[in-house]
Amino acid sequence: MLRPALFGTRSFDAISQTFTWEVFDEMNRVLRLTLPFRDWTEESIRILEQLSPPQGATWRFVVRLVHQDDKVFVEPISILRTENKQSPVYQLAFDSLPQQAGGSVVATIN
Repeated sequence: MLRPALFGTRSFDAISQTFTWEVFDEMNRVLRLTLPFRDWTEESIRILEQLSPPQGATWRFVVRLVHQDDKVFVEPISILRTENKQSPVYQLAFDSLPQQAGGSVVATIN
C-alpha cells in the first residue's frame, strides 16, 4: 500500500508501451507507478492518464510489486479514496469513470 503526499508527472512511453506516474512521499522522494500496456490494462491506463486527485484528498494505492531484470516495478491495482464515502475503493481493472452528457469522460473520481 502506498500513500503519496504529492502527485507528479504522468507519461506513456510508446517504445516500452508502459504508463508511468511519478508520486512523492512526505520527504519528496519519488516513486514511479508503472503499468505496462496489455489488452486488459488499456482502460486502466486511460483512467490513470485522466485522474486528478481532489485537492486535500488522501489517496492510497494498493499495488503489485513486480521483480523483472533486477528492477522492481510498482503496478497500481486499486485506489482507496477517503473523500468518496459511497465508493471509497476504485478497482482499476473493473470500475469505470462516470460519463457526462455528450460522452466525455469525467477527469476526477468522485
